[in-house]
Amino acid sequence: MLNKAHRVAAQISSMYRYEKFLLDVQSLTVNGSRRKTILNDLQRENKQIMALQDENRQLRETTKEYLSTIREILESHAELEAGIVV
Repeated sequence: MLNKAHRVAAQISSMYRYEKFLLDVQSLTVNGSRRKTILNDLQRENKQIMALQDENRQLRETTKEYLSTIREILESHAELEAGIVV
């Protein structure tokens, strides 16, 4: 009877170790508990990328406006110089 109790205790101990091993392995996989963390990180990075893309678009538009204004100023300056020289 005592021998049987030791075998049952050993089996239970093995089952606990196996369950802990499975939980450890599962935490390292995408399908495990890290999946939510990974998804949250990806969503946060995606939002940052979208914000940077929007900022990049706005900066391009502003740069185009500045260049257009500078061209107009240079053209006006060239016309004034041509008028003074003549």
